[in-house]
Amino acid sequence: MDAKVNGSLSLEEQRLQLSAAEQAGPCLLKNYARGDPSPNNFASFGDAPLGQSIPDLILVQLPGQTALAATVEAQKTAGRTLVCCNQVYVNSTPSWVAVFR
Repeated sequence: MDAKVNGSLSLEEQRLQLSAAEQAGPCLLKNYARGDPSPNNFASFGDAPLGQSIPDLILVQLPGQTALAATVEAQKTAGRTLVCCNQVYVNSTPSWVAVFR
């Protein structure tokens, strides 16, 4: 399943939309990336295994792609794993965002 998310929204509003789509599926976010035309973002989902709970998504806006390694390490320490990291629109501005669960 694929979905379009309005990139003019804040990162938290986008996280809430993605989480709602996961719960309604039930499905798991696989990829989240900037789309065309701007400011659309596109989310790709895969089926969630039956009976599996769906952990909350954590979206982290990065100052640049080079900050990814430190962010991944910090999230790993908190028990989270990286789903994807791409440029997406946040408040209509292209930004690097890492998605964890």
